[in-house]
Amino acid sequence: MKRARSTKSHGGCARCKSKRMKCDETKPQCRACQRSGAECPGFTPQYRWSRKHEKFSQPTVPPAESSINSSTPDEPMQDESTLAEQSEDLLDPQSITTSSDEVTIAPVTADANSLDIGTPGGSNLPSNLDNHMFDWLDMDMGGFDDLSLSMIQQSLALAENHSVGELPGQDMFPPTPLQFNNDDIPGDEFPRQSLLAATSSVTVCPEGRQAVTLMSSTPAPQRISVPPTSGLLGTFYRLALPSTTAKFSGEDLVNYYFTEVCPLYSCFDGESNPFRTIVGDLWKTSATVYLAIQSMAVATISNHYLYMAPIGHAKKSQAWKSLQLDLRLHRAGKLSLEIVLMGLLLLGLSSPWHRPADLGLKYLFIARNLVQNYLRGDGCQVPMKHEAFFMDALMYWEMLASFVDPVPMMTFPGFGAPTPQIHKDSTQVYPHPWTGIQPEIHFAIAEVGRLLRRRRRQHAALVKTPPPPGQKDRCQGDESWAIDLERYLKRIHVPGATDIADYDDEETPKQDLVKTAQATMLMGLLELYAAFPQRLEKKIGTEPNFSAPFRVDLATSVDHTFYCSLVESWLCAMALHTLQHLQDIAISSSACRSHPLILLSCASQLRLPDKVTPGGEASDRRQEQVSDAREWIEARILALSRKHPQKQQLQILDIIKETWQRLDDKSPNAHWLEVTHDNGWQTMMG
Repeated sequence: MKRARSTKSHGGCARCKSKRMKCDETKPQCRACQRSGAECPGFTPQYRWSRKHEKFSQPTVPPAESSINSSTPDEPMQDESTLAEQSEDLLDPQSITTSSDEVTIAPVTADANSLDIGTPGGSNLPSNLDNHMFDWLDMDMGGFDDLSLSMIQQSLALAENHSVGELPGQDMFPPTPLQFNNDDIPGDEFPRQSLLAATSSVTVCPEGRQAVTLMSSTPAPQRISVPPTSGLLGTFYRLALPSTTAKFSGEDLVNYYFTEVCPLYSCFDGESNPFRTIVGDLWKTSATVYLAIQSMAVATISNHYLYMAPIGHAKKSQAWKSLQLDLRLHRAGKLSLEIVLMGLLLLGLSSPWHRPADLGLKYLFIARNLVQNYLRGDGCQVPMKHEAFFMDALMYWEMLASFVDPVPMMTFPGFGAPTPQIHKDSTQVYPHPWTGIQPEIHFAIAEVGRLLRRRRRQHAALVKTPPPPGQKDRCQGDESWAIDLERYLKRIHVPGATDIADYDDEETPKQDLVKTAQATMLMGLLELYAAFPQRLEKKIGTEPNFSAPFRVDLATSVDHTFYCSLVESWLCAMALHTLQHLQDIAISSSACRSHPLILLSCASQLRLPDKVTPGGEASDRRQEQVSDAREWIEARILALSRKHPQKQQLQILDIIKETWQRLDDKSPNAHWLEVTHDNGWQTMMG
């Protein structure tokens, strides 16, 4: 006998439906609710939130079936053969167009004359776009302090699945060059034409579209299964695309660069910041600068809205393509060197913002070649208006690259020891956005980086092939050069706060730049002593006042009996004292952009004491100092990852944690440079 099933009400109240009871549909309250004493919810339709239509930034179709659905809701869907023909047409360079005013990157097949393409000089956006541009945002784009850190690892994994291609600028564009007519470019004017988009395209659909489609020439990764219960959390972490996607125009991204990115890209900000003034003069006339600052803005925004990361890659690739045209125009004498160098500076050091492993060395090699030709010129070249700015910027860039350059330069003993410049008390120093108040320190750090890279390669070669007896030590020249660099660093004069000209940045006090310069100088000495421990051991026994640059007597104020090695104890004490210069600098200060390399260097010397006496006050205090310093470094790097593009900062944090693990395990290769190259974690440390 079949069991009788209760009748489910299809037209009754919501309470009867939920209990699968037959409802008599008496109004205003049904009798079933009256008998039970419950309030009848009535007969109005009940709505509940559904998450099945949320669009996560994960490709949902394989590349063979990918298509760009450009049909409106009123138009019929096309069959698969028609979509396949359109997909083949999309790879035609003539059918790929990108608006320079919108982040939306979508291949189109319409006639170029019928397109409304904006230019850097003006915006052709609809008049009502500003009214709903940021309506769906529920937070300030510049508010970094209200974001959770628990999203970092999983969010980065999802964002990496949306790579627009392989290495930026390689195999992402058709072989056809940009459709620019060089004869139509009077002087340095920006060509009023759109740039070619990549064959790997990212479409951020406007209102009325059906889906967000990623089309790439590379195989799509497997779909990640997201449980329905994670929908709200995914929306909170901006992993799910909103139903109304934000339409950031080119003008919006440019404004975001000047308001948010400038303080991140400079150690100070203000109306006289060259990355504000020079870029402000060039972005309307240079396509490379225009696209570069857009890519930097998108890289910063994608810190919190990860689905925009592929757009940053695409913008950067377009800027690289435009840079090729700039180089041809410069060789033809139609474009000034300053415009080309500014594009290189913007694209080079922002490359790790998109992907930490992208060191941007190709931009450095181009800039190095251009500057070398300029410096070797016979005087017939037109002098650069901002020559000092570009020369110091390239010096800072070379300093960062010296630690990761795969081919370090050799020593040049014929030049002799460097001599610091004599500071004139009557002149005030105006800070540089990258080198700060003392560019000579970064020259010395660049030489230290090359020295460390050479020694690492030489030691690796000696392990594989020991030298025959009687052969001259190849490291002898490096040791003498290290002694010259040590003397050079100790003689450098760091200007005081009163010697610095006003730069109109209330968030960055002058004292922050002074402390950063002093910490950078001490970091250079710390690296030299760590690379040549016998030099440090000799100075400890013969020169009791050699720690004068650290402004403290490390021989008497620090107990070195808790370490098996006296050199290791001194290096740890030097690192702790160097960190004291940075601990009072607020995270809101723009001077923090120069701190990652200093934090990385000091972190690799923070060894815990070897001999811990139970109940010993001195040993406990030393261990507490090291533990507190480690905790502060980790917290500062995490704070920088929320303020700056986080991929690069989190890579640095991985290096620091692995270094600490090796220090605690008493590993012989516990230097941060060894960890970086052993694991392939090279990135720019600034």
